[in-house]
Amino acid sequence: MGHVDLLTLDQWRGILMSSKQKLYSYVRWSSEKQSTGTSFERQTARAKQYAHDNGLEYVEIKDAGVSAFKGKNSTQGQLGEFIASVEKGLIPKDSWLYVENFDRITRQEVTDANALFLRLINMGLTIVTGMDQRVFTRESVNKNPTDLMLSILMFMRAHEESKTKSDRVNSHVLALLTREKQGLPVNIKAVGRHPFWIDDSGPDNEKVKKHPDYWQPVQDAVRLFL
Repeated sequence: MGHVDLLTLDQWRGILMSSKQKLYSYVRWSSEKQSTGTSFERQTARAKQYAHDNGLEYVEIKDAGVSAFKGKNSTQGQLGEFIASVEKGLIPKDSWLYVENFDRITRQEVTDANALFLRLINMGLTIVTGMDQRVFTRESVNKNPTDLMLSILMFMRAHEESKTKSDRVNSHVLALLTREKQGLPVNIKAVGRHPFWIDDSGPDNEKVKKHPDYWQPVQDAVRLFL
């Protein structure tokens, strides 16, 4: 399970009170492994530069460890909060939403993904994709329907990539479960996560180990509690 960094009421109030037109940079990654890499820096650097170049106030919204494959990020966490705030009039409808690519917003099936895209631009938002610096608005899509076709193609590719990865992970886990039923050691790391007092740093075909630092303190804490 991932976590979502929620803004406090005071943070939202401070954002909304500023009169300068804002660019909301939406940053998302789905796995804990990605959080230790360059995903965050990569997704924010261009957004900050774009905001500066276009005279917009930079605001960051982040969903860390939240998958977009089934649309969880658009109903929960910061993206869901952002959409709800726009619909309620708390955030101006002429705000800008900056994403590295469309797959940051959603990796759902194309009909659901396209419905979300249309929902965003029909609210009045301007969407910018940092990968190619393309700008999408309701007016631009109506004047140039190829923009809509392009978004559909991008959503199709994003969903297919996620589906292929999901199928691969499921197949791998099923193979490990079969191995476990045969009495052989396994270390399943592809789905879920072990508690922090477990050391799962070994390969898939080895048993997990007691964490050298956390195992004994947890044992002591449980013993004292009981």
